[in-house]
Amino acid sequence: MQELFPLNVRLSQIRGITRILDEFSGSMEISRLSSETNEEVDDLLPILNASRMLGLLKLNDGNVTLTKVGQTLARTTSIDSIKTKLKQLEPFKTTLSSVRSEKGITTNELIKRLESKGFLAYHGDMGRHDLVQLLLNFGVRCDLLEYDRGKNAWESKKKT
Repeated sequence: MQELFPLNVRLSQIRGITRILDEFSGSMEISRLSSETNEEVDDLLPILNASRMLGLLKLNDGNVTLTKVGQTLARTTSIDSIKTKLKQLEPFKTTLSSVRSEKGITTNELIKRLESKGFLAYHGDMGRHDLVQLLLNFGVRCDLLEYDRGKNAWESKKKT
């Protein structure tokens, strides 16, 4: 089963981590990064994992190293590298596939699809809320998706 993108991670957190690493020559120990961000290591790990999944950094034996892609994110406002990688990661992959094939999908229908693939993290009210926030924070901000709050439904971003 494919790895699931961590819940409760925001794009601004990822951008902040890449900028801090860039300021420190692109590499540091996780404990030092924790101190620099004023985050507990346990709270930092999902952000680091999401960043790793996006190809922005590498984790190795307690060290964090920025990749070239991560360095680009730290130094520019472009999120194209994130946009490309998100399309390959769950739950974005299933969401994008669903909105293309169905011309849109409700959050509840999307959760059923994800659960049928073994991704159970979105079950219940809190899981539904987390999924919506994740898709808004990354899918909408990266211009992959549009969200209709009234219908609680997702569509592909229309090209302008």
